[in-house]
Amino acid sequence: MTDSDTADRQVQKSLPMHIDLLIGLAEKYLHPFPLIGQAESPRTDIFGWLASQKIYPRFYWRNRAKSVELGAVGRALDISPGMVSPILQSSADPEPLILFAQRFDGYPRPDPLWRPYAERLCFLPGSIIRRTGVRFIMMNTVAVAPGESIDVIRSKINDGRKKHQSGQSVIRDRSLPSIKTISHSPNREEWRRNIDRALKAIDDGFIEKIVLARRTDLAFGESIDPRRMFVELAGFHQSGYAFYFQPDESTAFFSFSPERLFCREENRLTVDALSSTVPRGCTADDDRGQEKRLLSDDKLRREHRAVVDGINQEALPLYASPPDSGETGIYKLEQVQHLHTSVAGLLREGIGDEDIIAALHPTPAVGGRPTDRALELIRQWEPFERGWYASPAGYFSPKRSEGLVAIRSAVVRGSVVSAFSGAGIVAGSGADEEWQELEGKSILRPWLERNGGVG
Repeated sequence: MTDSDTADRQVQKSLPMHIDLLIGLAEKYLHPFPLIGQAESPRTDIFGWLASQKIYPRFYWRNRAKSVELGAVGRALDISPGMVSPILQSSADPEPLILFAQRFDGYPRPDPLWRPYAERLCFLPGSIIRRTGVRFIMMNTVAVAPGESIDVIRSKINDGRKKHQSGQSVIRDRSLPSIKTISHSPNREEWRRNIDRALKAIDDGFIEKIVLARRTDLAFGESIDPRRMFVELAGFHQSGYAFYFQPDESTAFFSFSPERLFCREENRLTVDALSSTVPRGCTADDDRGQEKRLLSDDKLRREHRAVVDGINQEALPLYASPPDSGETGIYKLEQVQHLHTSVAGLLREGIGDEDIIAALHPTPAVGGRPTDRALELIRQWEPFERGWYASPAGYFSPKRSEGLVAIRSAVVRGSVVSAFSGAGIVAGSGADEEWQELEGKSILRPWLERNGGVG
């Protein structure tokens, strides 16, 4: 018997105990509620298990500390806006685990690249493996709709069992094809023009800061297996989050972000300010020199202060009393290092996870300040749709919820990999310096250096 079968048996076992409650809640809210079964699972290569599944979507998420890891397939229940809190409060055992992601914002010229990616994704998966520390749990879910009979629900459980399978990775262990072309949007000349316009807007007092981004397209000689690309790049990016979402067989989005949007543990909320960038040094002395520059450079400190002040302003209504800002420190990654400040405190009563995301996204670290004015200029100047780039993604649960900001990200579609990176522009920024920052932040950079670039 597989762990999924055991989890399904737990769903069947809990059916008589919970069905009346769940149907009552479904009818009260006119929205389906989850019936969940879970079972202990042996140590599992979670991404390998995910890659072996034959159904979509596929969702993988790992936190920075590597203490929480999730792999999920299928969509048992799509959750409407405003329904996250009622569902989280509906059951204590097993706890619901809701997965979410969304687009950066509305865009006037939709890009086909993002067509498979929902504007708002919020769902309970059909089957999920969750690792917390060294403990592995398999959870299976079916949706209980208003007025549904027990026979219909049992049929859903049986259908789900047929779809999910045990197994490990079926990723072919072979080199990726050679790269034919590399192109940037905006190109370097367009980037200089955008920086000039941004500096004028700052000088005129229209904005204090703006974050401008670049899309880099790598065209390969043949189609790319997105699972293979994710595994290849993951080897270079071990210091941050890892997020992978595959809506269908043709495309996948993934991010190796260092940036946490929020973490809620019970009623305590922690928000991160992460910004300002210098490269890692080639030697220990060089690295310490870069660290000193990061802590002392006026332009870098002003850029970070704009992020901290903006987060404090946006987050303040979420807290029961003014939150505590920790000491500003340095967050080191494999290629670059950033200034980092945490803001933490107790949530005001009645604040839910959806409220937190609505208040915080987009932070000044990915949008600018003031937010509305910066977003207005981003829409005008950037020649591409951000889609899921720089957007929240993560999970909600009753006791703990956490979301990353999906920077350092890429989309694989067919034979093209599109990577995204951004730079914060404040008074004193220079176009060439910021272009080099984009290069340093690209998740493709170490892989390109190892493989020699265009073939």
